[in-house]
Amino acid sequence: MGEGVLGRLPYFDGAATRALVERDVARTRTIASTLANHYAMTFDGPTRGYGDIKGMHNTCREAYDHFLPKGIYPFNSVNLRNLAPMCPQCNSSYKLAKDPVKHIDPIKKADGGRRKAFYSYAAENPEISVTVMLKTRDMADLSAKDIELTFTSPGHEEEVEAWKDVFGIEERYKAKLCAQNDGKAWLQRITEDCENIDVSRDELLAYELRAAERLPYNDAGFLKKPFLIACKNANII
Repeated sequence: MGEGVLGRLPYFDGAATRALVERDVARTRTIASTLANHYAMTFDGPTRGYGDIKGMHNTCREAYDHFLPKGIYPFNSVNLRNLAPMCPQCNSSYKLAKDPVKHIDPIKKADGGRRKAFYSYAAENPEISVTVMLKTRDMADLSAKDIELTFTSPGHEEEVEAWKDVFGIEERYKAKLCAQNDGKAWLQRITEDCENIDVSRDELLAYELRAAERLPYNDAGFLKKPFLIACKNANII
């Protein structure tokens, strides 16, 4: 848009716009002074909490998502702090063009007003704890309806609900717990390995829980731990 056009728009000041762009660029440089810092910052709190995302050691990069959709917030499409690297599943399968700060009533499918949402470049990442309850002991035919998930983050209840809604968190977590190579494999590791080595199930369970606590993002430890606890509570282990 040329300087002359900007001057004819009563609500659009060219100098002010340039100042805003320069401010955002400066802030972005402060936030991510190097590519390494940028990836370290954005990848410490993955959108869904598990799975790989390309980082500083990859030659390719993940696509950047307009967290506030550019179709709804066009002026934010040039805000560099509205761009967050996101895996294809989160970006193209679940979030799409959803507005994270707008609540849609799931029954009436109507606008339910504004809501808070987590911010990708926030200085602090609130802890979110997950609790699992199993309604069956039949692990061979475990399905999403047999699993109840509870998410806790004191003082951030609204943000958690927005995160769950925008990224389909409950559906995806339940699917992972039902998967042969995830939830069922975690359980099988305890129920079968204890027969191959000279330790009890309780000892093996305690080891797995400590490992998950120590490295919560390794092998989805943050989800493995409550799942194994739920298996113990349901007398499956």
